[in-house]
Amino acid sequence: MQGQGTEPPFERDEHLDDPGIVGARWWNREIKDEERQASRRQALAYLAIGLTVTAGVGGMVAAGTALATKYERKPSLDMQRRFGWNFGAFEQRLTFDGRRVLPFDPARLRSLRADCVGAQLPSMQSAAIFDAIFHRPNEAAGEDTGVPFQALDSYLLPVVTASMAFSYRVGQALARVLRLVSRRTAVIVDLNGPDAVAVAAGLADTHAPVWILDHWPHPNGVVPAHMTLASAIFFQPRFAAANATRPSDAPPVIITDRARMLSYIDASDRFDNRFVPKLPPASALESIARTQDILYVAPSDGFVLDPDDVNPTLVSYRTRGLSVRAITGHAFFASSYEFPTPSEDPIESFLQQAKLYYNGDVTREALFPAHYAFDGAPAEAPATPDTRGLLWQPVARPIAPAPPGGRTLGTVEVVIQGAATILGARIDRNGSWNRVSSSSSSWGG
Repeated sequence: MQGQGTEPPFERDEHLDDPGIVGARWWNREIKDEERQASRRQALAYLAIGLTVTAGVGGMVAAGTALATKYERKPSLDMQRRFGWNFGAFEQRLTFDGRRVLPFDPARLRSLRADCVGAQLPSMQSAAIFDAIFHRPNEAAGEDTGVPFQALDSYLLPVVTASMAFSYRVGQALARVLRLVSRRTAVIVDLNGPDAVAVAAGLADTHAPVWILDHWPHPNGVVPAHMTLASAIFFQPRFAAANATRPSDAPPVIITDRARMLSYIDASDRFDNRFVPKLPPASALESIARTQDILYVAPSDGFVLDPDDVNPTLVSYRTRGLSVRAITGHAFFASSYEFPTPSEDPIESFLQQAKLYYNGDVTREALFPAHYAFDGAPAEAPATPDTRGLLWQPVARPIAPAPPGGRTLGTVEVVIQGAATILGARIDRNGSWNRVSSSSSSWGG
């Protein structure tokens, strides 16, 4: 959901080089040379020695065969939990884009989950991303890198961007207009992680945050999940304050990360930390959150509002009888609105930007219930640049074919020695396994 220029945001064959075999060939050549120069007795002595060494070499070859390496794909999150959040990139650091907010007390991280997630709707939460912060692995990968492990909490800090500032105001505007609607409306925010968190922070007084973020940060991650945590840290005081005043039966605002859809090339050195969001089923939204309508917040820059991984769930909501509508950032300003340039100080933009209003005009904000009545056609066409949200209904689409080889989303190729010893990730270019050929591979391309 990154804005550009004056555009608004809401935007997402085999070779075996075994030293045992090389040694055996060298030994056989030496035996022949010695036989030409030595007596029969000497030759017999050498032969006895040769038999002993050959037996040893045979054992080495057998051991080498038993410890042959191969590549296999494993779930990325499983590998991070076993060997550390930075599995395969222990020497690399995270890069934070945006304005760092100082001063910052790292001790605040201890309450980050409690402050941001809160105590409401616990059965709907799927917030694995918070587990990464203080996680320490119980085992190390087979090849020792010599680099001491550092937990993620030593790297994290609050960050704010101009796009987050805008998104927070959109969340505030949504909270305001949803108060005009009599029906209980759940909100699904499907934007890039930092902006999705910002919208939820703006809604925090009226909607309980539900986190659907089942991935961990990684230095080479396809999804910049560390920026999502940086946004959560920035808005942590806002979430904490809202927890104390929000109604106990507040409807949910569901937070997920549109960056999970970023493209990824298997041959690259990126770590695939993408994930499929597990949105709550319709039955849970109805029985637990007493939801009647759903407002899906989508980017403004995409032709398809709902990507393939959430389309079936949104269709199931509609099939169940829940009304589903979409809204984008375009709905909150008139065509004359000038979005702050990316170079503007994001904190100053928090202080100086005026409120956002539905249709870009405070006098037209009262039209929101008519446009988003969820039970019929809009009473009046809104004068906004983008009306796709009002015209849209989730419609089932054919399931996209699996990628070549059937590779599962969110997996990493690891090198395995012997039966089950994991040496490390193939993306770790410092690993010795990246300099030799593999005898077998389960990678489908």
